[in-house]
Amino acid sequence: MLALTNVKAGYGQVPVVHDVTLEVRAGEMVSLIGANGAGKSTILKTIMGAVRPLSGQVHFLDEDITGRPTPDIVRRGIVYVPEGKLVFEPLTVEENLRLGAYLVNDKQVVQERLERAYALFPRLAERRNQRAGTLSGGERTMLAIARGLMSGPRLLMLDEPSLGLMPKLVTEMFATIAALKKTGLAILLVEQRAREALELADRGYVLRTGRIVASGSAAELLSGEVLVQAFLGR
Repeated sequence: MLALTNVKAGYGQVPVVHDVTLEVRAGEMVSLIGANGAGKSTILKTIMGAVRPLSGQVHFLDEDITGRPTPDIVRRGIVYVPEGKLVFEPLTVEENLRLGAYLVNDKQVVQERLERAYALFPRLAERRNQRAGTLSGGERTMLAIARGLMSGPRLLMLDEPSLGLMPKLVTEMFATIAALKKTGLAILLVEQRAREALELADRGYVLRTGRIVASGSAAELLSGEVLVQAFLGR
């Protein structure tokens, strides 16, 4: 479904990631893990066209999308939920969700997706008429993910969804991601909580200082020393 081949990317002419090759297959969940600053978010932004690669290629559904404008990539079925709990604060929860479906012209489809979002996140249903700026951090994360789902993505990319959440909400967040996986949605998850992310995933990639240093099944990565090496530099 998604394939990166020898991607080098960064800001200006300064590379942050080097020769990254990875793939996400239809219906699977892949975790991209690594220490803070390893380049994980840069990879997601490169896929979305927000960062233009210095070299290499990005393919989605056998089409070369390297460097395409972000709206084109969204139309093709990729949604990126960045870290930072970004929501439109003056708007209500429901107005935020409806904005996520701005590419959808069928009102019935929008309503069905809205109902699914509320079923997945009952707390948002309770606060549908509340301004997004008054939500807690955990509720903002829920809203950002639900808004992304409103476009009907074929691939959902989540960037540090557990960041800044209380332990109880972290558990809820990973349970929600597990539920999304069961629907058959392909997911690329970026997380510093490596163990929790790999326990949910089918496969994983370990990024260290901008390079993939290990990849394989989630079970293989969990059983080895690669996580210690990636996070502690040993």
